[in-house]
Amino acid sequence: WYQRRVREAVVSTQSTGRVPGGTGETSCVTCGDGSISAEGASECTPCEKGEEPNSEKTACVKCGVGKYQPDTGKQTCLPCEVGKIAAATGRESCDICELGQEANSARTECVDCVEGTSQGSDQGGTCQDCLAGTYSKAKSSACTKCDHGEYQESVKSNSCNQCPKGKYSNEESATECSVCDEGHVARELGTVQCEACQLGEKSNEGLTDCDKCVAGQYQDETGQSTCKTCASGHVTRAGGMAKCEACQPGEKSNVELTDCVQCSPGEYQDQIGWENCKPCQVNWYTDKAGQKACSKCPDNTYATEGSPKCTDCPPDAIREKMNGQDELLIEKCESDLGAAAPLKPTIINTARSATPGWN
Repeated sequence: WYQRRVREAVVSTQSTGRVPGGTGETSCVTCGDGSISAEGASECTPCEKGEEPNSEKTACVKCGVGKYQPDTGKQTCLPCEVGKIAAATGRESCDICELGQEANSARTECVDCVEGTSQGSDQGGTCQDCLAGTYSKAKSSACTKCDHGEYQESVKSNSCNQCPKGKYSNEESATECSVCDEGHVARELGTVQCEACQLGEKSNEGLTDCDKCVAGQYQDETGQSTCKTCASGHVTRAGGMAKCEACQPGEKSNVELTDCVQCSPGEYQDQIGWENCKPCQVNWYTDKAGQKACSKCPDNTYATEGSPKCTDCPPDAIREKMNGQDELLIEKCESDLGAAAPLKPTIINTARSATPGWN
């Protein structure tokens, strides 16, 4: 703009920051952007690089800290760009902050990136938060991926966490750990791969360890979460068994399927792998435990079902004396008594024969 003044002459009486407008003119013209003039000047002078005119345009002053000017004759200094600083005045350019650093808000100094952030541009930039699954220490140029067996669910973290027991991670940059499959366990922190439970074992509730199958149970496969119960007549006497053992002839399994016990007298078992013993049939017996077969009662004796011994038949009046007994018992005694009865003795004289026999 132009401000006219009435003057006798345009020389030393002209104000600073202005120059004559032309030959014979009595008005002064304000210096253009980026230039200055002293009092009495006939022309404007552009400011140098790293400078800007003061507000009166009477002098050039150095760019303040945090600013720069790469050209001559510019009206204002420029603020340093992101990731760059000017620590001194009068700068023609800004310095780039190192990797792992960023410029402060005044652009006067570079500061290290805090933990959980990073800056990796060689042209300068701002520190960026690490994503979930990564972490960083102070002054990092890049965020580090969580390793196998680790995880990080939060952003801007300075470390990764180990997977807890019962969980695993088999990939980098995990934001969470996976639960082991049933029958597989992670016994330690930071597990990369879960371990299958072995034969005779099952995984515990927390998938942190394998437990042995208890007596009476077994497991014949790997990687299982439960144990199998032995079939009747089969047992496991100790824990951690991969298969059950069949009870032998003369034995039966106990209720808990933890042992085989002998058949009691009066019972037998002629096969393997049975939960019960069989009672000896009528007129058969066993007088010892653990028998594979029953013995037949001798003549003139009988036995009820499941009897551990034989009983003598009555010598006479069998039906009357064995009233209420099983017919098979009566018939045996009658048959045995009839087969064993001697012929009536021959009478020679009136004296009783000395030959023994039934009266």
